[in-house]
Amino acid sequence: MHKHKRTRLLIILGGLLWGIPLFSQLLLRVSTDTEDILKGLGAAFLISALFVQRKMERRVGAE
Repeated sequence: MHKHKRTRLLIILGGLLWGIPLFSQLLLRVSTDTEDILKGLGAAFLISALFVQRKMERRVGAE
């Protein structure tokens, strides 16, 4: 797998999950609990992308 592919996928997935509640408020009636869960998942994916990126940078630095 490409070195930065995982990070990109996590950032894209996190951004999508974070953005869904914003669009669903305009189009659908989604409960706030569901919106909070999606925002939390999105934030978790974005934070995990940072950890993956840091781990890859450490590997490159060690080589």
